Amino acid sequence: MKHTIELDGAAVTFESSENDAETVGRIAADLIGMRGFVNLDAEDIADVLGGARVIAVGEGTASGEDKVKAAALEAMRNTPGISGAKSIIAEVVSGFETYLAELSDVAFTIEMNCGETVNIVWGHVLDGDMDDSVRVNIIAIA
Repeated sequence: MKHTIELDGAAVTFESSENDAETVGRIAADLIGMRGFVNLDAEDIADVLGGARVIAVGEGTASGEDKVKAAALEAMRNTPGISGAKSIIAEVVSGFETYLAELSDVAFTIEMNCGETVNIVWGHVLDGDMDDSVRVNIIAIA
């Protein structure tokens, strides 16, 4: 089913299930509008998502040592069909206890598990309530 979301005044149309469309819209809006260490703009999202088919959306949460890697691995396990993705949008949500150097683990972990040919676009959103926890949301795109 085709869906359209509004990103900074630009309409982006994509195909997905009804359930995934709302999650995709929320993730895109967060990555563009929320404060974080690595922000994306509407063009970044539109380039990957526009006209594409969303395979699935998944989420993973972790805390402690290697939390970004652990959350990314859990998110990939929770994203059916991710192995067939051509592109992936990843949102890393964390508190102030996560360092910028740790955040790049999300792209590295996805690349190691999905292959070097997958196009990975990722961003970070700060959530003061997360403390030492990290949540990774993944949008797998065909």
